[in-house]
Amino acid sequence: MSALNRMSALKTISRPAVLLKYLGYGLAGLLLAALLLLSVLLLSFNPNDYKQQIVNWAWDKTGRNLSLDGDIKLTVWPQLGVDLGAASLSKQGNQQPFASVTHVQLSLAWLPLLKKEWVVGTVYLDGLNARLIQHADGSTNFADLFDGDTKPTFSYAIDGLIVKNSRLDYLNEASNSRIQLSNLSIKTGRIAQDQAVDLAANFKLDAQAAKLISQVKLQTRLLYQSTAPSLLAEHLRLSMQGQLAQAKLDALVSAEHVSANSHGLSAPLIKANVSLAHAPHAIKTRWQLSALSAHADAVNIGQANADLSYVNGKRLLTSHFNTPISVQWPAANVSLSQLSGQMRWQDKALKSAGLKADIKLTAQANLKHGTGQSRFHFASGSGQLNGDIEFSHVTGAKFKFNLAAENWDLNTYLASPTKTETTQASPVDLSLLTGLQLDGQLKLANIDYAPYQLHTLQARLLSDGKTLRAKGLRLHLDDSQIRGDVAVTLQASPAYKVNLAIDTLDLNRYQTSDKNKPANKAHSAKADWDLADLKHYNASGDIRISQLRLGDKLAKQVHISLQGQP
Repeated sequence: MSALNRMSALKTISRPAVLLKYLGYGLAGLLLAALLLLSVLLLSFNPNDYKQQIVNWAWDKTGRNLSLDGDIKLTVWPQLGVDLGAASLSKQGNQQPFASVTHVQLSLAWLPLLKKEWVVGTVYLDGLNARLIQHADGSTNFADLFDGDTKPTFSYAIDGLIVKNSRLDYLNEASNSRIQLSNLSIKTGRIAQDQAVDLAANFKLDAQAAKLISQVKLQTRLLYQSTAPSLLAEHLRLSMQGQLAQAKLDALVSAEHVSANSHGLSAPLIKANVSLAHAPHAIKTRWQLSALSAHADAVNIGQANADLSYVNGKRLLTSHFNTPISVQWPAANVSLSQLSGQMRWQDKALKSAGLKADIKLTAQANLKHGTGQSRFHFASGSGQLNGDIEFSHVTGAKFKFNLAAENWDLNTYLASPTKTETTQASPVDLSLLTGLQLDGQLKLANIDYAPYQLHTLQARLLSDGKTLRAKGLRLHLDDSQIRGDVAVTLQASPAYKVNLAIDTLDLNRYQTSDKNKPANKAHSAKADWDLADLKHYNASGDIRISQLRLGDKLAKQVHISLQGQP
């Protein structure tokens, strides 16, 4: 190769290297210029020049006084921003504190600062503390922050909000109930006017009145539309783990779409799984609430579907039901217009104990006046239980009812009674029923519980809160027809008063031992029978038996006169 050609090749090879060399010089120059620019910026830009402007802006927009306790500092690491230090916000129209924060920091965009303009990136709040109050007259100390103006007064956009180590307290002065959110942390995506924002929050919830303490996690995507004020939550997921009273709580609520505006709240579908456990009890429920709408006057659920299971040791109750639900706030009316479902009960400790049934029910209640009424139908196989109940709790518990049950084979659902040695009888403690007022009709037919067969029972049950009476009693039990009245006082050691007429009574079929068989086996119409068990009851009145059989004795026209303690 000639010398000329070699020189030409060397020039060709060296051109990229020279280009890279000068490109490096250029980048270094730009970096130096940026450093010089940053130095000039840091020396010439004083964020405290804007301090009063920030305070004035807060007053203009909220009518509240914003206090910035220290100097505003410009930071460059790990990113450019300003450190506002501690800050506090007053209540509207006065200097009393509403909220405070230990540390506020804002990240800033670089280029707008060259024009001495603030464009906020991410807002960091550490140690936020706010107290929300609902006064006895229904007003609040925070409603002005959501005044419902149809037109926004300013536009905003930030890259995100990060809140740590914060706390919110809520007080309802009318009921003196308190709710506290502590250890609150919030992280959002970009926040801009009329644009959706992703939000995640964690906090500890303490609701004293409900005896609820729980760790809560919330995830959703929020969209606030300022032109026609409304809030839309999508992909909502709320989980709770903690204590409700003495029970362990585990709950999960989810919804794909929830919207709220000045008219109220609505959701096409809300799902909830809730479990409570307090040994030996455990409850698990699964809810689906369709077509939910709520506003100031009412809450309506088009259809509520629920699965429920309850465990108590070896006893298990499962149920599925669905019903529309309506709640009217001013009148405090609650309505279940058409509940229907199925239930199953099992006792694993007893082989024969179990129940499968269909349920239909309608119910209405007025919570303000403590009144309500219900009509129900309960069926298991051929067994039927129908009735209606009215209740009032204005001056104590009052119930009016009509109950009818027929065709129940209790041997299918309960363990068969076993014959045991006769033990000393003892009265039943009825003191828990003190104050209960009843007026109702009870009708039973074809109830089988071996070795007993109840053919019919009719009675009017009355209680004035002190004494329970069965008036007009008509009982056909096994081979006996019983008529009359029975009364019992609602006490720990109740007093009984009876006036009964029995056509035939064969005590042999109810004997569980030889204890009560008379020693004298000779036939006598006036045989002496051991009535010792009746001595343990404070009973008075008369029992007349046309024919009484015990062992091989038959007595006629027996009159038993009882004289209890005065």
